[in-house]
Amino acid sequence: MSLFGDVGANQPLIRVVSFSAGDIGRGVTAPTESTIGTSPAVPALLFDAVAETGVVVTRFRPDMDLGADMTLRILFALVNGQIDTDQLDLTIDYTVFRTGGGNGPDKASTQLLPTLQVTTANGLAVADVYSIAATIAFDDATNPLNAADAVGISIEVHLTNVTEVADAGAATWDATLVANDTSDEWEIKVTGEGSHTIDWTVTWFEQITEV
Repeated sequence: MSLFGDVGANQPLIRVVSFSAGDIGRGVTAPTESTIGTSPAVPALLFDAVAETGVVVTRFRPDMDLGADMTLRILFALVNGQIDTDQLDLTIDYTVFRTGGGNGPDKASTQLLPTLQVTTANGLAVADVYSIAATIAFDDATNPLNAADAVGISIEVHLTNVTEVADAGAATWDATLVANDTSDEWEIKVTGEGSHTIDWTVTWFEQITEV
């Protein structure tokens, strides 16, 4: 008995399977349920910590083309204004379920690390929508889609890192160079913003003028 019904010999194989936020299971640490836009408000998941995970588990349809690479295209929107060249990083782990022994959910997964660099050409504003694509090889040595006994796949998505971005509060950020009279050393002191993680980068130039 087929879960999805029989497929005629002359019917084309399907190559696209779509999922929405409602189809994504929550990991041990769940992302926050949210929405994007108004009229209509589109259901979404807010990932703002590296421990938060979303999981999709799906059974392969009998008419699914497993003899070609599978490309995951993930749409996401910004909840803060980005700054140019910010990195938006994800980690995608997947395991192909097979009817053979030792191929359950505890099997070692294959990891993909897609990265998108946002630029002014792409928008950078709040609610701008971006797409990250990651390709699963059909003949992956660890998790082959085209294995004769492949019946489904589990895909877990989480952030590789959280890149804090500039917003209205950035106008108050400050960095100063002060002398420590006790240790006779220079100190760089920075002032950021509450409830934000800010990565500071310092470039030091030293110029010595002889007189």
